[in-house]
Amino acid sequence: MPPQKLEKPWTRRQLIVELATSGKTQEKLAEEYGVTQQAVSQFAAKHRQTIEQVRADQENEFAGIAIAEKATRLATYLDVLDTALKPVPKVNAKGEIMYGLPDENGERHPIMEIDAGVAQKILRNVAEELGHLPNRVTLGGEVGVTTNYKINGVEPENLR
Repeated sequence: MPPQKLEKPWTRRQLIVELATSGKTQEKLAEEYGVTQQAVSQFAAKHRQTIEQVRADQENEFAGIAIAEKATRLATYLDVLDTALKPVPKVNAKGEIMYGLPDENGERHPIMEIDAGVAQKILRNVAEELGHLPNRVTLGGEVGVTTNYKINGVEPENLR
């Protein structure tokens, strides 16, 4: 297994790009990263598919980064949505399962809940991603900024 320092996100991406595009030997990269050649070899084998994606699309700075691909983001949203909508037993602050009132047979069943808040946020994010909603814009109230409005057909003197 490669040393953990190669798996830090900033190091991992840099080494993947270098393996795909630099033409440097694994020995040279191992020396630069302060690891053994075997560690670089194991890393290259583990990330082979991503390295090939970067090599195939060198013009794209996001090549090999799955989350940069819309289809991957949407598939991830779907997985999270499925999890958010799966009913789970409700628990109290002590971590104990909460039960509802007894049914007609006198049995008490756990209260089930879903994470509707997460589901709603995911649905909104997907709609934005697909262009069905406009992106959110935040306007800053800067000091010293003057805004002038012109209303057609209205004389400003008559508004005073």
